[in-house]
Amino acid sequence: MSVAWLAQGIGGVTGCVLGGYITEYGNPKTAYIIMSVMGLIIGMNGLFLTQECEEAEDQEAQEAREQNTFWVNLKKNLGQIYSALQMPEIYLVLIFFILNGLFSPSFGGFNYYFMMNVAHVTKF
Repeated sequence: MSVAWLAQGIGGVTGCVLGGYITEYGNPKTAYIIMSVMGLIIGMNGLFLTQECEEAEDQEAQEAREQNTFWVNLKKNLGQIYSALQMPEIYLVLIFFILNGLFSPSFGGFNYYFMMNVAHVTKF
């Protein structure tokens, strides 16, 4: 992992958290101005990228593409889906949605009850 990816990840997380906090507890106009200035700073930093930075990332991406073929990725993804479908939290929710869609095509408050109390799925 290169330092640029780490910096982008940290910047993305902190930007989202900061933007959400400012939007929740501040004035929307202030939030817009602050986030616009941050975008301007990012854009200005982009002007200072050199050709060597791009070539290093291109070489890393090319090596990763050569190692991962379509069939390797397909096999890996299908294996992950199969292992996820063996979890009761996943297959119970899928069965519920299929049956709910067959017998009651309108979605209402019962979905919330099922997800919270039967399947024990929460947003935390």
